[in-house]
Amino acid sequence: MVAVTLLAVYPLSLLFQGLIAPRTQGWPLLLRSAAFPLVVVPTLTYLLMPLLSRLTRRWLYPARRTHRPAQRTDRRDAQEPTRA
Repeated sequence: MVAVTLLAVYPLSLLFQGLIAPRTQGWPLLLRSAAFPLVVVPTLTYLLMPLLSRLTRRWLYPARRTHRPAQRTDRRDAQEPTRA
């Protein structure tokens, strides 16, 4: 999921820095710094991440394979020898 998130965040961040940041140069620092998450977070949450999750679902959530359970390597579950 980290790789998919980076695929969504990086281009969106570049787009934001190229299109929106230059228009906010005269804004106070608090408003400029608030603009990025106010644009990026909803765009990621409602548009990009659902789309990318759907597109990469087979890679993110591969089909489970049926296989034999692994054998235990420790012998704690074995019975202790009885003392005579």
